[in-house]
Amino acid sequence: MAAVYLESTRAGIARLGHKAWFYYLFQAHRHCLASDPRDKIYALLGIAWKERPPFSTHPGAIVPDYEVSGRELYTNVAKTMLLSRKDLRYLSHVQDASFTAIDELPSWVPDYSVELRPAPLSMRGGPSWKASGHLSWNHQLGYQEPGLLNVSGFQVDTIVDAIHEKLDPNDFQESESSDPYWINVFELTRALNDIYPGQIPESRVGVLWRTLLTDTYNNQHPAPNSCGNIFFEYMTRALARIFDFEERVQAHEASEPLREKRWQKMIRPWQGVLELEPEGSPFSFENFEDLFIAAIERQAPPRPDIGYRDLFSDFERELRYSGNARCLFRTARGYLGIGALSLQTDDEIWILGGADTPVILRKQVYGSHRLIGETYVHGIMHGEAVRSITQEQLQQISLQ
Repeated sequence: MAAVYLESTRAGIARLGHKAWFYYLFQAHRHCLASDPRDKIYALLGIAWKERPPFSTHPGAIVPDYEVSGRELYTNVAKTMLLSRKDLRYLSHVQDASFTAIDELPSWVPDYSVELRPAPLSMRGGPSWKASGHLSWNHQLGYQEPGLLNVSGFQVDTIVDAIHEKLDPNDFQESESSDPYWINVFELTRALNDIYPGQIPESRVGVLWRTLLTDTYNNQHPAPNSCGNIFFEYMTRALARIFDFEERVQAHEASEPLREKRWQKMIRPWQGVLELEPEGSPFSFENFEDLFIAAIERQAPPRPDIGYRDLFSDFERELRYSGNARCLFRTARGYLGIGALSLQTDDEIWILGGADTPVILRKQVYGSHRLIGETYVHGIMHGEAVRSITQEQLQQISLQ
């Protein structure tokens, strides 16, 4: 399959009349397999555009050499790519640590031998993230010791709660596998402050659905407000399906009047969120009750432009894409975010000069940090947190 895909790339290059940027080549071929992990790099050199970075800026830095290990090669490629671009956008291509296969690979170095999961937020489509705003990376100090990457930034917050249960949007009827996920999502959302950090005029439900979708829907950012209504109806219909399924099952089985039903377990924490919505919110518990009863009675208002199945299919696709290999978390200051699966409580949210997205870092015993991955944090994706920060105020740290 890798050979077929590579040949397809060569054919595309022939049609264009020039070779391809190396940066885009290894993105496009990241999912391909190779018996020798070094060939994930070396196989692309012959079709890479040598008149463009990193070859034009660092000639001779990346050449076939089977005397070096995969770890050494991947570290050298990462270093060269960072220095050639003079920013830290490349850090978004580091996979979650649970997928890393190369032993002793620095945390800031992508493992090209495995599929990239989670996919970089830049691949979500429309958005152009710039969390670091005007702050830049001093690339001249960026790589001084083998295995260490020197960066500068500031800590925005600390993770205090995270949800690691898996989400399967299809499990809203017979299966209960997604129930713990949604119950924890509701409880985590309820724990948010009444006023979101940065005075963002969003209710809890608004912050939740925008974070779950990384505020992107069908390549549109910010996601249109109509997505909030879709999310609200989606949750209502999902809970109504659970109710309907349980009622049909109970009609054929002996009843257990003292046992709390599944739909009651789900609705109780969701009600706790909706009752905290501000006055006039379309996401009130009263509106939920009306929609819930209508859904049960099969009297939900029709949509002449699109069927509910099609509407929710699109929403579930976006939900799966945003949440693939990511988990939801809450910070000490009350931010809501979604980041790499390996994140833990007490991990730190940082904004690094020259990085488009915030990152999650884990402090090590001797003061250095390990990169856990990039992250979406609602309210700080476009430089909101750095408007009053100067380059001189940034703290220098090392990633190992």
